[in-house]
Amino acid sequence: MATTRAASAVGAAAATTRRAAAKAGAAAPSKRSATKAAAGKAGTGTAVSSTGAPNKATLKKAATGATPASAKPASRKAPAVASAAKASRKRQKPVRDSYTMPREDYTMLIALKDRAQTAGRPARKSELLRAGLHALAALDDAQLRVLLDGLVVLEKGRPRKGS
Repeated sequence: MATTRAASAVGAAAATTRRAAAKAGAAAPSKRSATKAAAGKAGTGTAVSSTGAPNKATLKKAATGATPASAKPASRKAPAVASAAKASRKRQKPVRDSYTMPREDYTMLIALKDRAQTAGRPARKSELLRAGLHALAALDDAQLRVLLDGLVVLEKGRPRKGS
């Protein structure tokens, strides 16, 4: 019964918060955020869920003696070397594209995928294509030309339906 009273008190406080924001001309907070704000104000000053129980994060902070984020002192900035290394590891946005290839090349791709699985390093088709690009980039111009001349010439554009 106490939980029901706490929940109704939180709901009433949230409605009051929304009404006060509307009167002030500010954008009214959503029902959920207003309920959370009211829950934090109600009771003992700890964050409370909609059921009236303290949040797990609040209990964990109380157990460890952690201070709120706003009370933490400003930390020193990391050296420029560390930020440069982090920037180089930053994930690049992938580019999507599609390609046409002969069925024999596609079966070779699947065979390489199976080989990688057998070797204990499963690989996606895109990873195999990228690894092939890196291997081609390591070749000198004469070797690259020999490989390119050995490829079957394909018609430009998409293949016709039914082929």
